[in-house]
Amino acid sequence: MRLHHLHDPPSIWKRPLGRAPRSHRGKPQYADPKTLSTVRSLPAAKQVRIEGGNHCEIKPYMQEAVAMLDALEIDDDDDVSIVEAVEEAFGITISDAEAGACFTVSDLFALVCAKVPTVDASDQLPCLTATAFRAIRRAIRARHPGLGIRPNTRLDRMIDGPDHRAWRDYLASETGLHLPNPSLPNMAPLVAVFAIAAGSAVSVMGLSGGSLFAAGLIGLLSAIGVGYAYGRWAWSEFTTIGDLARQASALSIAQAVKANGAVRRGEAWTALVTVVSGFSLRTGDVGPATRFFTERR
Repeated sequence: MRLHHLHDPPSIWKRPLGRAPRSHRGKPQYADPKTLSTVRSLPAAKQVRIEGGNHCEIKPYMQEAVAMLDALEIDDDDDVSIVEAVEEAFGITISDAEAGACFTVSDLFALVCAKVPTVDASDQLPCLTATAFRAIRRAIRARHPGLGIRPNTRLDRMIDGPDHRAWRDYLASETGLHLPNPSLPNMAPLVAVFAIAAGSAVSVMGLSGGSLFAAGLIGLLSAIGVGYAYGRWAWSEFTTIGDLARQASALSIAQAVKANGAVRRGEAWTALVTVVSGFSLRTGDVGPATRFFTERR
């Protein structure tokens, strides 16, 4: 989702997230201690105004035990994708004006809660992570009957083979959950393939402009082909079945709302943080005051 640019014509594909003037360029990426201590010390039901115009009710699930990221600093090219990802995860539609009013994660959370039925607590609603775990366990046991599977069971004990893409497709089909896509954790072999293929092409075709372009294209296609066919596409960021279940429950929040009529507000917050964190160029904990972009001077 792109930002406001004077040369950009209006478009339904350009629903910009809010972006304020930069004032913290060059400063540490974490919120100042005064803001952080305020968030830590607030009672659960205390109402505070978060920069960006919305009231955000600070709840225990939104409080941070460590320093919060001041800004996600998402790539400008991702400000369309991040809103589309939130729409898909929660099963909602966000208008251009609504997206443009979101400066912080709490702004976006307030918007989500206005569109998704949420409750602070309920004994009638199932735990989404536990529900996702049971669904994944049933699907794995269908292939490996009799195995003892617990949340702390390692993924590599249950999922055989180095390529998890087929397992991802199988589990998604059997459970109906939205599961994260496996990734290539090590790009070094692909870089080597690119260099070898491109270098070989240059040695054959010479160093003219057209030859260099063709060599680069050959190297790129070779690396993509080798990576797709032989790369270790794995859930490398998840160690246990429980890790995978937590991620799946966050990405499947829309299905939970449809099945149960509502979700706990804490689970909605966790789902939103999971979605937006995937677009962050920084690592750290996301809090209610975390902005999407660093403030301009």
